[in-house]
Amino acid sequence: MANTGDKTRSAELIRYWKPRIIFLLIGLVLGPIVSGWIGWHVTTDTMDSAVQDAVVAFRAELCAKQAQADPDATSDALANWPSRHELAKKWAILPGEEKADQDVASECASRLKSL
Repeated sequence: MANTGDKTRSAELIRYWKPRIIFLLIGLVLGPIVSGWIGWHVTTDTMDSAVQDAVVAFRAELCAKQAQADPDATSDALANWPSRHELAKKWAILPGEEKADQDVASECASRLKSL
């Protein structure tokens, strides 16, 4: 008799836990897929791109402020893209760098156009 009670108890536990375990496994698999599809988590590539964009924007703003104070920044120099870009390349170089970052120089030149 004790053996039948144990089997009944085991069957009840299986009936109780089986759907919960199945739904847990489905949630563990579908949860990240759905949240990634909706955009609720950030991938490394997205984060790296956002950080790079922020660094370029910050450095371009510094470049534009310094270039604006440059005596070579006349209205004629800021009138066309090549001269604006050369002025931006001059001020886009940070201490310790040998040449200007192309993204920073382009963004700086764009900001100089709006001045």
